[in-house]
Amino acid sequence: MTAKANNVVVFPKARRHHQLQSMDEIFEHIAENRREHISYLIDEISEFVIQRAEMEGFRVADPEHSKSTLLFIESMRAMLHSAARLNHPLHKITDDIIVVDDSEEKEED
Repeated sequence: MTAKANNVVVFPKARRHHQLQSMDEIFEHIAENRREHISYLIDEISEFVIQRAEMEGFRVADPEHSKSTLLFIESMRAMLHSAARLNHPLHKITDDIIVVDDSEEKEED
């Protein structure tokens, strides 16, 4: 057989994902998909907000503001994790430093 006659390209078999076996695996798979979606969304949102702030004359992208900028981005990530009922390390910190005063709400009732 000549080289011309043997021009078949062999493609690797598609990777088959294993079947999820338990409800825990299914829930973890869903949670992982949510985390990936949140990361994608945060990348888009934070880029837009930082660019807009820069256009308005706020130099938030300067290195001296990097910690504040990172805290802002991580706060948005924690907010979306909370909305998706996922844990995020910033939730504990937020619970420790922010106190909601519902005394005004109780007075209105």
